[in-house]
Amino acid sequence: MGMFDNIVDYSFRCPYCGGINIEIQTKDYDCTLDTIMIHEPGSMMTKNHKKRAKCYACWRKEIFSSDKDYNPHPKTRLNIIEGCGQCRGPACYALARAEDYVERGYVSGFGRSFDVQYKTKNGIAITPAIIKNKDNKTLVDIKRKFMKRLNKDKKAKESFNKVLARVAGDWGLAVLEWQYTGADGFKVLHPTAV
Repeated sequence: MGMFDNIVDYSFRCPYCGGINIEIQTKDYDCTLDTIMIHEPGSMMTKNHKKRAKCYACWRKEIFSSDKDYNPHPKTRLNIIEGCGQCRGPACYALARAEDYVERGYVSGFGRSFDVQYKTKNGIAITPAIIKNKDNKTLVDIKRKFMKRLNKDKKAKESFNKVLARVAGDWGLAVLEWQYTGADGFKVLHPTAV
């Protein structure tokens, strides 16, 4: 994978579940593990009936920065910034864990993925994000494949059924909590351990 930069966009919501527990990475800047704040143009009214910048980074500069030359948004020469993201919200993470087990026999720790693009204006990446690529897998389809694979591995099935009983039959929660060391030596980890 190599180095990358993290994109922070407070206006972005997961294209699958609508959640905000997302991580977006890009290689279109210097790839120094920096944080790239995406600009959200416009302003909004506060409770005190005062206008303030809609963009969180611009608002922080407005309130806390005495350096008027400080730009909270790095500039680029590119017209479009591309990134890849993942959602680690419970529903998306459970689906990604189940899919990992179906395809690999273990869980990688990544959430459900998607690709995004941001247009730039005066060298600054701005909202809204454009979703370029996302999967069309359904929970029903993944669950069916997961159970089919589980039925082929007696130890895994026993282990999963114990967790399923412990969480009162909630399949998604069971997938999130399931820990299993397969015959190939890979361990299925709880999300908090990843």
